[in-house]
Amino acid sequence: MLNYRRLALECLLAFALTTLVALFFHRILLSREPLFGSDFVLQFYPWKTLIFDTLQGDGSLPFWNPYVLSGTPFIGNIQTSMFYPLGFLFYLIPADRAFGYTIMLHFVLGAVFMYVFARSIAIEKAGAFVASILFTFNGFLVGHLYAGHLSFVQNYIWIPLVFLFFNKFVQTFNPLFALVSGLCLGVQILGGFPQIAFYTIMAVLLFVVYHLVYALKKGQRSNLLYLFYGTVLVIVVGFCLAAVQLFPTY
Repeated sequence: MLNYRRLALECLLAFALTTLVALFFHRILLSREPLFGSDFVLQFYPWKTLIFDTLQGDGSLPFWNPYVLSGTPFIGNIQTSMFYPLGFLFYLIPADRAFGYTIMLHFVLGAVFMYVFARSIAIEKAGAFVASILFTFNGFLVGHLYAGHLSFVQNYIWIPLVFLFFNKFVQTFNPLFALVSGLCLGVQILGGFPQIAFYTIMAVLLFVVYHLVYALKKGQRSNLLYLFYGTVLVIVVGFCLAAVQLFPTY
C-alpha cells in the first residue's frame, strides 16, 4: 500500500533541492542575467548560435560549419551536442539565454537523480539529501560550470541515473532495468563530453566485477550469465542510441 506521508516527505525534500538550485542561480531567474564562462563565450556560444540561426532560418540542423578554416564538418563535432535531447532550449531561444536555463535544469535533475539513487540503496533521507547536495554543488562540478563547460555538465548529471537502474538490474535481473540504464547512458554520451561517459562505463564494469566475484564466492554461477548479458545490453543500447552522433564523429 502506498504510504502517502512518506511520498509527500520525499517530494518535499526534492522540492527543497530544487529551491537550493534556484537560490544558487537566483540572478538568472530574477534579472534574466545571462550566465557566462570562458569556454561558453569562446566555443559553445558560437556553436549553439549556428544551430539556432540555421534552425530558425532554414528549418534544418547545420551539418557543416563554414566559419572555421575552409569549412569543417559540424555534425562530426561531438561537443556541439546537437542531438542531445535536453539541449532543446538552444533550439527555441538565443544561446546566451538558453545556457543559463539549461544549466539550471541540469543542476535540478542532477540533485534529484542523486537523491533518488541514494534512497534506492537504502540511505536514509538525511544522508541522501546530503549526498545530493555534495554531488550537485561540489567544487569539481561548479568549477567546470564557471569555466563554461556546458557539455561536461550535460554528461555529469546522468551518472547516478545510470547506476540507479543498473543496480536495480543487478538486484532483480530484470532486463528492463538494464535497458533503461542503457538509454540513460546513450543520453549521457549525446551530452557531448565523452570522457565522463567513458568513466561511467569503466565504473559500471568495476561494479560488475565486484558482483561477479561475489557470485563466485557464493557459488551462484547462474548469476554470472545474467550479469554478463545485462552489462552487454547496457553498453549496446547506450551506443545504439548515441549512434546518430558517434558515427559522424568517428
